[in-house]
Amino acid sequence: MDQGFLILILLSFLTGTAAGYLSGLLGIGAGMLLVPASIFLLKVDFREAKILSLFVIMFTSPFGMLRHRSHGNLHSMTGFYLGAPGVMGCLMGVYIGGKLDTTILELLFALLLFYTAHRMIFGGRLSEKPEDAKEAFETNRRYLPLVGFTAGFTAGLLGIGGGVIMVPAMVFLSYPIHSAVANSLMAIFLNSTSATLAHIAGGKLEIWMALPMTIGSVLSVPKGADMSVSIDRKRLRRYFGYFMILMGIYMLYKSLF
Repeated sequence: MDQGFLILILLSFLTGTAAGYLSGLLGIGAGMLLVPASIFLLKVDFREAKILSLFVIMFTSPFGMLRHRSHGNLHSMTGFYLGAPGVMGCLMGVYIGGKLDTTILELLFALLLFYTAHRMIFGGRLSEKPEDAKEAFETNRRYLPLVGFTAGFTAGLLGIGGGVIMVPAMVFLSYPIHSAVANSLMAIFLNSTSATLAHIAGGKLEIWMALPMTIGSVLSVPKGADMSVSIDRKRLRRYFGYFMILMGIYMLYKSLF
């Protein structure tokens, strides 16, 4: 077997492992890390990196969702109100993303990295009086389809899960933070699955890179989550926010030059 091929498989595994660990450690979506890391380390283009990211998220998101469900954080109707419109938005994002120039997609992803870095460094605004998930759903259910559709569209367009949009929106709508994360994971699973299947139907998935990346990520997410309870995660998130600014600058430079 070609040595270069083996090196790429190893790099794919290490990329997934690092992204999964940091995702569990910092509580951020793996797609925000997988897309730029795949471009930089595996030398794939943006569209290939996006598909790899969605494939990995499809397998990692259920683990987080089931863990939250065991703690009673999952409200199935909220997940449905987010997920069903999210699938429609995701398929639309996949279609439009296929029509847009790669430069535009890279520029949009850079802007998303800057937005995420800002939230990590300065923190998000929490609801002053968070309700439980059932009360929040009864009060704000009419807004959830729009939130889900927007997150799904972004997921299909840029190869992320969409939690970076759903979680702050749901917290603003008075959901407790753990419930917001849990229900966003349900929608993320639906988004990533629909987008991945759409790409597989088009024969665009490099499975020999996707599988080792997925294995590494699935194995490392729980390790990162376990480690997060014993460190100053707030400070670490701030430092990593600065690193995301650097990733954003890299993506911006790549899109413009």
